[in-house]
Amino acid sequence: MNNFEDDYLSWFPKNLSNTIDAVAYYTQTPVEMIGTLMLGVMSEVTQGHADVVLPSGQLVPLSTWVLIISASGSGKTPALNILRKDSILEFEQMELKLFNEKLNNYNQSILIWKAELSALTSQLKKSVTENEYDLSTWKEKIHLHHKNLPEKPKKIKLTYSDSTIEALQKGLAENSETACFVSDEGSSFFNGRISSGLASLNQIWDGQRVCIDRCIHETSLVIENPRLSIILGIQPGQLKKFLQKKGCETRDLGSFSRMLICAPFNNQGYRYTGHKQLDTRHIEKFNAIAKRLLNKTTAINSNRSTIRFSDNATNLYYGYCRENERRIAPSMQWEDIKDFISKTNRHVAKIAALFEIFETGETTIHESTLEKSIKLTDYFTRQYQNIFSTSPYQQQIDDAEYLASWLPNFSKKRNNRYLMFNDIRQHAPNHLRNTKRLREAIIELDHQKYLFYDQRRRLSYVDIAPGFSPDERLLNKAIRDKLDNYK
Repeated sequence: MNNFEDDYLSWFPKNLSNTIDAVAYYTQTPVEMIGTLMLGVMSEVTQGHADVVLPSGQLVPLSTWVLIISASGSGKTPALNILRKDSILEFEQMELKLFNEKLNNYNQSILIWKAELSALTSQLKKSVTENEYDLSTWKEKIHLHHKNLPEKPKKIKLTYSDSTIEALQKGLAENSETACFVSDEGSSFFNGRISSGLASLNQIWDGQRVCIDRCIHETSLVIENPRLSIILGIQPGQLKKFLQKKGCETRDLGSFSRMLICAPFNNQGYRYTGHKQLDTRHIEKFNAIAKRLLNKTTAINSNRSTIRFSDNATNLYYGYCRENERRIAPSMQWEDIKDFISKTNRHVAKIAALFEIFETGETTIHESTLEKSIKLTDYFTRQYQNIFSTSPYQQQIDDAEYLASWLPNFSKKRNNRYLMFNDIRQHAPNHLRNTKRLREAIIELDHQKYLFYDQRRRLSYVDIAPGFSPDERLLNKAIRDKLDNYK
C-alpha cells in the first residue's frame, strides 16, 4: 500500500477504513473510489433516519451526492454491488414482498368498500324515489363510509436508476420521500433525462419542500420532506462532452458544487489478477449497521433524530470555515471554486455525521471525527478544483498528479526509492522538464505527503516512500551515482 492510500484510509474511522480496504483489495479498485461510493451508500441508508444540525442552528439533510469519474471496466459496478447487495437490495426485496401483500389486502378491501357504497347509494336513491322526508340517516351513513375509505399502501422504493425526472418526482411524492438515484455509468443522468430537472433536485438536496405543477389533467405533486442521495459513475469522455454542452449551466445552478467528485488514478494494467478472497468480516459489519438503519426508516415520514456538534467540534468547525473563507480571497488557492467552498460547511458536517452514525452510533459529532471529515472534504475540494479550476495554481495540481503517476515506474527503473531532482528533470515527460514547473509539482506532492523533498550535499532529491523509515544506504547510493556522473 502506498503512502496516499495510508493517508486516505486514515481519514475514515477504523471500521469503515477496514471495509474500504477489503473491498478495494477484492475488486482491485482505488481506495478513494471505494470510499466515495461508500459515502453514497451510507447516505442512502441514513438520510431517512437522521439530520445534522450545524453549529449555526441550520438543519441539514444527510443526503449526499457522489460522482465517480473513471474508465469503463474500472470496477465501479462490482464494488457498488458489494456495498449494497446484502443490505439495501435485500431490504428492497423484502419491502416489495410486504408491499405486494398489503396491496393485495387493499384491493380486496376496496372491492368490499365499493360494494357497500353501492348498496348505500341504492338505499338513498330508493328513499328519494319514495319521497321520504328525512334522508339524513342515509347521508350520514354514506359520509361515514367515505371516511372509512381504505388507505392505499405506500411503496418503499429506495433505488431509482433508469428514471425520468417526472418518474422520480412522482415516486418521492406518492411513495417514500427517501430515495437514491443510482447509475454506475451515469448516462441516464447526464443525457438529459434527469439533468433537465436539476433545479428541483437542488431543492431536494437542501431538504426543501418541492411543489411540481403537472399538466392540466393531473393534480400537482408535493414532496414535503424529501431526502435524495445520488450515486453516479461516468467515463471521463462522457463527462467532457456533457461539460462542453451544459457544464457552465449546470455549475451555475450549483449542481456540481453539491457533489463529492472523485477522479481516481486509473490502475488498469497494474492490478493483481491472482486469486483474491473477500474479507467478509468487515463487509458483514457494515451491512449489519446498514440494515439496522434501514429498518428504522420503514415508517415513512417518521421523525428523524438530530446529530449535533460537541463544543470542541464546534470550535474546530468555525476555524475550518474561517480558513476556507481566507482561501477564496483574490489570488488565493481556491479563489475560482467559491461555489464548492460555499457548500463545504455542509459537506463536512454530513460526512462527520455519517461517520458517527456508522462508527459510534452516537448523536454527537466529536472533534476527532470532524478532523477526519475535514481532511476528506479537503480531498474532494482538490478533486473539484482539478476539474473546474482555471487558476494558475491548477497547472501545479495537474502537474503533481501526472508526476505522481509517472514516478513509481521511474523509481523501479532506478531500483531506488530516492531519486535525484536533476535525474527526474532529464527523464520526465516533456512538459515537466522545466525546472520551475517540476519543482512546484514536487513541492505540491511533498505538501500532500506523497513524497519527501529535501537536499543532501547540495543535491535535491525526493523520497517516494516517506511513510517508511529512512534508508541511508539507498540515499547515499543515489547521491554517489549522481556525483559519479559529474566526473
